[in-house]
Amino acid sequence: MKKKKVLSTLLIAGMVASMMVGCGKSADDKKESDNSGVTTYTVGTEGAYPPFNLVNEKGEPDGYDIAVMKAIDDLNPDVEFKYEATGWDGIFTALESGKIDVIASQCGKNEEREQKYLFPDIPYTETQAAIVFKKDRTDISSDVNSIAGKTIVSATSGAQTNWLENYNKEHPDKAANIMYADGDMSKMLQEVINGRADAHIASIKVTADYVLKEQGLDSELECLPFETGDETTTYMLLRQDESGEKLKKIIDDSLKTLIENGTLKELSEKYLDGDYAPQL
Repeated sequence: MKKKKVLSTLLIAGMVASMMVGCGKSADDKKESDNSGVTTYTVGTEGAYPPFNLVNEKGEPDGYDIAVMKAIDDLNPDVEFKYEATGWDGIFTALESGKIDVIASQCGKNEEREQKYLFPDIPYTETQAAIVFKKDRTDISSDVNSIAGKTIVSATSGAQTNWLENYNKEHPDKAANIMYADGDMSKMLQEVINGRADAHIASIKVTADYVLKEQGLDSELECLPFETGDETTTYMLLRQDESGEKLKKIIDDSLKTLIENGTLKELSEKYLDGDYAPQL
């Protein structure tokens, strides 16, 4: 049994005491105030991107992203993670404000994010993007050029939206029209079905396949691989502060262990039906 479980009574007592006297403390001070040697971090996830992250029947964050964080938790007896499903739109604000300490929600790297946030050195998933469109369309395919002039529904601030925006800048003669939406894939797929959008580019084909099957949409929609670059290599996301630096080391050291001992591969096969664990 982990040290932190044995000390749960002390943790609760310490938390009550810190609430009484520590109202003016910083978020980092509050995390350390129980004097138990256990540091508590809050993990934020979208909670609407199965099988990577979702809210289960108990109302708890679940899925591959959470399973990876729990595996990291198990390797570190001096760390305690708690989990919140924040939704995509508010997840970055929650990190910046200190409401959460790490995002585990299939975040890819881009220039803007690297300027604002801290990324671990080691990713935790390597997957493939996909394009989803009506099965009766013959003018859309895995070929990137097929999106020219098409309306593509994509999540605001999502990895594929960033890719689309850059693609349009670099290929103005082949630009697509971007329909911005929230991160709910089900809603975006409905825009394709009702004809308001021609296609949806999903960051991760695994999720697109999962949603199509679960919602019985695979008879109406086609899902093909779509090469966009390295946005499908995903990382945890942290604040650029002392707390973030500490957590970065914990995550990097733990992911290295989980990759080497095969645990990350096992979690990927369990939740994603395939080996999408990165190689060192």
